[in-house]
Amino acid sequence: MDRELVFLLYKKGHKQNQIAKKLGVTRQRIHQIIRNYRTITASEKKKLKNIISKFCDICGDPANQVHHIDKNSLNNDPKNIMSVCESCHRTLHFGYKNELNRLVRIYLRPPRPRILKICPYCKKSFFPKIGKERQQIYCKPAHRKNAFKKNQLEKLRQLVGVSGRISVTSPNPLPSGEAV
Repeated sequence: MDRELVFLLYKKGHKQNQIAKKLGVTRQRIHQIIRNYRTITASEKKKLKNIISKFCDICGDPANQVHHIDKNSLNNDPKNIMSVCESCHRTLHFGYKNELNRLVRIYLRPPRPRILKICPYCKKSFFPKIGKERQQIYCKPAHRKNAFKKNQLEKLRQLVGVSGRISVTSPNPLPSGEAV
């Protein structure tokens, strides 16, 4: 796509969506060209791979985007880059001012250590959901239900005993000399 043509049409007063229709691209791409956005090249991605986290620095969900804190896409300094999920990235750019301030404060505070736990049901290791580190014991809700059922069965087996019959003593046993 010819950048000069996009700038010429924009300077002549054409709207971004009109330019996009004429050139057969999205309005977002025209906006990126006019605002001088640039995408990260493959070599830059390799350099940043060690810096960029796989999880969102704000909410902990899987991260699929990168946010430049100073909003300068040319500044790829590790201190200026944060990994974010799509939802948090949208909030950072278009959210309410209070929400934006809250997200930035969360990002700037020291990260919470992620606690690795072992599920007592399946013995696999897992990371509990953020904010649920103390409450989450099992890796899946089904494991919690199955463990509860297993516990109930063990209690029932103790009541039944080894013979498989429930041993119940009569509250009023018959005197030894009387016949029924």
